[in-house]
Amino acid sequence: MHPDSILQKQKRLWSEIENRLKHGKIEFPLMPFVALRLMEIAQDPDSSAQDLQKVIIADQVIASRVLRIANSPLFPCREPVVSLQHAIIRLGYRNIFNMVLASSLYTNIVGANSYSNKSHQLWEHSLGCAMMCRVIAATVNEDAEEAFTIGLLHDFGKLLLYQETIIQSYNFGETPEEFEDFVKAYHSVLGGILTQSWNLPSRVSEAIRFHHDPEKAVEAKRMTAIVCFGNLLCHYHGIGVEPENIEIHGSASAKILGMQSFKVDALLEVALEAFKITSEIFPMNKVQN
Repeated sequence: MHPDSILQKQKRLWSEIENRLKHGKIEFPLMPFVALRLMEIAQDPDSSAQDLQKVIIADQVIASRVLRIANSPLFPCREPVVSLQHAIIRLGYRNIFNMVLASSLYTNIVGANSYSNKSHQLWEHSLGCAMMCRVIAATVNEDAEEAFTIGLLHDFGKLLLYQETIIQSYNFGETPEEFEDFVKAYHSVLGGILTQSWNLPSRVSEAIRFHHDPEKAVEAKRMTAIVCFGNLLCHYHGIGVEPENIEIHGSASAKILGMQSFKVDALLEVALEAFKITSEIFPMNKVQN
């Protein structure tokens, strides 16, 4: 098929999806309930750590993962954390929210998806990117926990497009490559719309929307560059994707962040070790219910 014809078909398909969005014919997955409750608690000035504990303890799978994270080398301490209350104090709200969001997405969205191979690959890549972004943000003095959240969600537009396109039988493209090209072209737009529907901050949506082109970001250019750079590192090392021989040190995101070669090599070692630790809590081979 001629390249112009492929682009026209991509635009036509996206126009159909936009129209379905406009008329409410596409249902976005709701933010996982436990994560939503934690957001509500955080916005309540009268809330306390006990309120967090009550929400988390109601889901034993999430509670056990929070305890495992609190006792992992990611948060070293002299004495083991033996209670959820201690874990909440040890981790703090932002880390708790990220772990709960990760756990909920892992079980309820990725685990429930019928396209299991793509789902597990997407999950591995998303978790890897989240850990990369966390380490990069800490290195360049940006908000590490916000970077983790955005890295975790940056490619979830792909999952929505796999569902929407296949379920609606658009019969897009004559080869799998054509379909994947469409997903690559539009997943970031849909991901930005998803996070808006979850009422996450606008800078989160912007960073997801432009994570392949950080120079277009306005409100959160450096955070967008962090997510772009974390994504590049995952593609370079084959985390959830096939390894790619791509330019890292001279990339636009590295330039925005002022990342020098020796810094990149150092943070990579830390980020890969952090990903290894976290992936043991969220195993890639199967989804725990």
